[in-house]
Amino acid sequence: MNVRFLFRPQESIISPFALGFISLFSIAAFAQDLVASTAPLPLQDGVVAAGEYQFTSTQSGIKVSATLGADNLLYLAIEAPTKGWVALGTGSAVMDGARLFIAWEADGKGNLSEQVGAGHYHAVATDSLAKKWALKTNGGTTSFELVVPASAAISGGKVVVLASYAATASLTQRHAARVSLSLTVKN
Repeated sequence: MNVRFLFRPQESIISPFALGFISLFSIAAFAQDLVASTAPLPLQDGVVAAGEYQFTSTQSGIKVSATLGADNLLYLAIEAPTKGWVALGTGSAVMDGARLFIAWEADGKGNLSEQVGAGHYHAVATDSLAKKWALKTNGGTTSFELVVPASAAISGGKVVVLASYAATASLTQRHAARVSLSLTVKN
């Protein structure tokens, strides 16, 4: 099966809310061909290797990667310049209505909290969509890899991915930077 992700970035927001300003920008769109049926699937080990994912983009210091597997799973990854929490989300270009996967390290152990966005807030999800995940902090960079059912992330032929990070592992800490990507899936 030939699959094509057309990368159409939403407005990216660098959001130091404590300073009371928001900076908006966008980048040019491009397309990338994917062949899901023959592509090797990413390994969830907390290390995002070069060429491991079929799609990769870096914005606001956040590297987001994605692969749509022939196994009907969506493989996502984020790498961010932080020792705090990192998050991936699907289903909405903003937090409201998104399914959020927030990961952080505490006492040398990776932790994951699945949340559902409501307005500018989020609450713990009552079910779990994460099939596999891995988190690794190395120096000042945290990498988080996640696998979710494609059916839970694809709507109207698109996958919307949110990615963000914070300076600390406290889930009450607002994100230091956030990006939103819209990927079009074409057969």
